[in-house]
Amino acid sequence: KGLAERIALPWRVAAWCGVGPLMLWLAAAAPAGPVPPQQCFRISVVDQASSRGVPCVCLRTVDRVEYWTDSAGEAAFYEPELMGRMVFFYVESYGYSYPTNALGLAGVQLVAAPGGHAVVKVKRENIAERIYRCTGEGIYRDSELLGLPTPAIQEAGKEPVVGQDGGLMLPFRGKFLWSWGDTVGANFPLGVFKGVGATSDFPEDGGLDPDVGVRYHYFRDAKGGVRAMVNVDAPIVWPMAPRLAVDKDGHEHLLMNYSQGYEPHGGILEFDEPSGYFRRVGDLPPGSPFQYLCSAVQCYRQQGREYFGFGPWGAVRSGTDLASNLDSRTWQYFTCLKTGATLKDGAGAFDRDAGGALRWAWRTNAHILADAEQAQLVREGTLRPEERWYRPVEVNTGADCLIHDGTVHWNAYRGRWICLRTQSFGDSMVGEVLYFEGDTPLGPWCFCQKVATHAKGLKDTYGFYSVKQQPEFDKDGGRIVYFEGAFSQAFGARPVPIPRYDYNELMYKLDLADPRLFLPVPVYAMGDDASDLRTLRDIERKSRIGGIVCFAPDRPRAGTVPVFAWGTDAGKTLLSRDKPARQAARVAFYALPAEDTALSNAPPSMTVLLYQYRRVTTGQTLYSTEAALAKAGYVRQAKPVCRVWRMPLRFN
Repeated sequence: KGLAERIALPWRVAAWCGVGPLMLWLAAAAPAGPVPPQQCFRISVVDQASSRGVPCVCLRTVDRVEYWTDSAGEAAFYEPELMGRMVFFYVESYGYSYPTNALGLAGVQLVAAPGGHAVVKVKRENIAERIYRCTGEGIYRDSELLGLPTPAIQEAGKEPVVGQDGGLMLPFRGKFLWSWGDTVGANFPLGVFKGVGATSDFPEDGGLDPDVGVRYHYFRDAKGGVRAMVNVDAPIVWPMAPRLAVDKDGHEHLLMNYSQGYEPHGGILEFDEPSGYFRRVGDLPPGSPFQYLCSAVQCYRQQGREYFGFGPWGAVRSGTDLASNLDSRTWQYFTCLKTGATLKDGAGAFDRDAGGALRWAWRTNAHILADAEQAQLVREGTLRPEERWYRPVEVNTGADCLIHDGTVHWNAYRGRWICLRTQSFGDSMVGEVLYFEGDTPLGPWCFCQKVATHAKGLKDTYGFYSVKQQPEFDKDGGRIVYFEGAFSQAFGARPVPIPRYDYNELMYKLDLADPRLFLPVPVYAMGDDASDLRTLRDIERKSRIGGIVCFAPDRPRAGTVPVFAWGTDAGKTLLSRDKPARQAARVAFYALPAEDTALSNAPPSMTVLLYQYRRVTTGQTLYSTEAALAKAGYVRQAKPVCRVWRMPLRFN
């Protein structure tokens, strides 16, 4: 039958039955009445270690009906024909696991008693803990259906947002100001594609605890719908890199960069408070890779001047004053290409010293190398792997990682810069979250560790991109950090999107004291030789620092031993795994025992022995990972000090 016949059929049936078309339509469209809480079966899925509810856990029945836990880890189960009966639930989630039975099935049998309650404990495989969904509707939906107390998340009586990505935030005018990219409402599949904004209260001023959620107050139009924040003539605008620049009179100006989607067009925006819109005030540098101008912004001071660092690695920077921000010709780029050179200039574009060593430096009017470009140069043989200024190596596997987006921020607890980034083409397309530590805003970014996964095998992966730490939420002096990202099936392999969670922001919490978090840090030679080795925490300001000798943890972890350092009367510094009985000694770093052949804490390719060399005439010592160091007058001692992590790159 044709389309017209199919449309007409219901009305003919209505006429035969003596029912008006309107009544038939109302009967078909009317939803069933709400199920009273006492008729639902409550299933609480909790982290077996913390007892906290786990969001985004799938409870799937044998006939493939799926219930996904809300942000409190609750599921309100109600299937009329199954109530009061034994029901088997498969239990699945990204980064969490449930024990398998004798048949290899990860699931549990529960009696779905009306008004009953069952607790299902899952094991967190992730180091980071998933704590809630930030955006979208129904964040605590099942808890509300069960009549449980919930935080006041949504704006009462306002049209809800059902999907968005972004979540960049900074304090502004006594509140947190938030910005997102593409945003979707419930009234139509297409939404707002020119930036959406909101404010939220500081926790101390009535806002929610970051452990619970964020109560957004969206900028809305006259009809109550969320509105665009950017007044630019373009169909798609992605605002990013929010920052506060100061003019010559000391006044703050809220600025952002923007791109027109992935196109190499964009500019600089300034927030006009009277109108409530961002307007274009400047140009972005021509030809700059999109990913180096997006994400959040870090602020740091070098040689008496403050800088904004843009992009995941901070490879573009400007001053923090308004004039420098608006004139992108003054921006600096961290690159190994000569001023004005591009890759089209061939080998002559690279800045090398007389010995052929590659020189990385800050330059104006320069071209920065995107991640993909550096990887291609290594494959071609133009650059050696160790010549990159960053080389992400997963500490547990020794595998090189291809990196996507992320942020860099100072962390007071670790006394270092920490970086959280997603991995491209790891266990998922873009969904594995990696943790780094660096002694400076430029790293060195070498070793990383996976703290969250969004993969359950090759055929069930989910995208998790635009990862950013929210440092204003830090707790316990930076020991507890929070990060969020956009959760989207568009960059995964799962055949069906997850209801309510898809294309929304998820929040994670990471405890930097977790004993599973294991990263070696740079160990520096002090002065002109390697007679005294120290990590950053033991280096005094304005000390003369030589090169990086090796990497080693600066805190104890399973399988490591302390390496002590102490001074002698002759002014020599000695290192030993044995603490001296009479001298005051400090723990220089932690390492693997030299005799550890199993190397349970690191792949063999990542570790190397640390040797002590001693000058025959004076007894002066120095330390090296070279088994045959060519140093006149020095003899290697027979017994190695310990086993440390080799340096995967030359950049210092």
